[in-house]
Amino acid sequence: MKRLLYIVILFMTATNILAQSFKVRECTEAELPRSKRDRYFIQTTQFLNNYYMHLLNLEDNIILENFVRLVYSDKDAATLIPEFTRNGISSVRMTPKQYLLELKKMLSGLDRDELDFKVDNVTPGKILMNSLVSCYIPIEYDLTLMEGDKILFKRRCLMHGYFEDIRNYMDVKLKQIEPIKDVIVYEPHGEEVLKDEKVKKFKETLTYTNVKGVITEKSYLKDSFEDNRQKDNQLHKCIGQVFDGKENVPLVGCAINIKSNDYYGTISDFDGEFDLGQIKTGETVIFRFIGYKTQKIKWNGEFLKVIMKEK
Repeated sequence: MKRLLYIVILFMTATNILAQSFKVRECTEAELPRSKRDRYFIQTTQFLNNYYMHLLNLEDNIILENFVRLVYSDKDAATLIPEFTRNGISSVRMTPKQYLLELKKMLSGLDRDELDFKVDNVTPGKILMNSLVSCYIPIEYDLTLMEGDKILFKRRCLMHGYFEDIRNYMDVKLKQIEPIKDVIVYEPHGEEVLKDEKVKKFKETLTYTNVKGVITEKSYLKDSFEDNRQKDNQLHKCIGQVFDGKENVPLVGCAINIKSNDYYGTISDFDGEFDLGQIKTGETVIFRFIGYKTQKIKWNGEFLKVIMKEK
């Protein structure tokens, strides 16, 4: 009996030491074939959108407890930096319950029925192994909190989508979250302060109205893009393929959009291929992937072969 107990303790100790000494690295082809990685990127992106869809509806304690249990990879780990604070970017790491309590404080005094989180400009990174059997995907994205048609803040954020068992792409949980930088800063007694030059230009446009009334950020960008498409007869189908410059293999999950409209885009599939649909010749196409240099290519109407280089 003592010998069995000794073996169990020795095994647990060895496992713990191995877990602590494991160095985070990129997932290999043997661990997860590139032909199957597309579903992991899609699942993580869907998880991200669903997360913010539910985040404003956690008033019931039972729902909140189930949310913590089902969504976070470790309910006791302080790995979450609130990305929703209205008084600037925080640097304090919290447990899920502390994080959700901070959210409740932030929402105090606001009408939840008028609030809505918007996620866009999603940029996935590589699939990284953090143990012999588990992995995670870092994803950068823009998070906007809307109150009706008003933008309360817009912030660039980072989330880690965690797969405890690399063989199961359906089971993704939130491992880490943090804000990166402000794009639109919340101002309680006045207009939003705009930090991004592109958004500054957009704000100037917002001082005007059309026959439909005041134009919101998303509808303005979309409407103006559609107007340009209707005026331009030189529309062509933009397709191509994205490669990892180091390994010369297709790059899965590269975020692709056009410069004139951040809301018009796609991601590369498991073959690195993408289809942007009909766009005009001369449009600037932007390619983003965490850990790689962003590429901006002026499209000449031909097939695009894009080589992404690491930073």
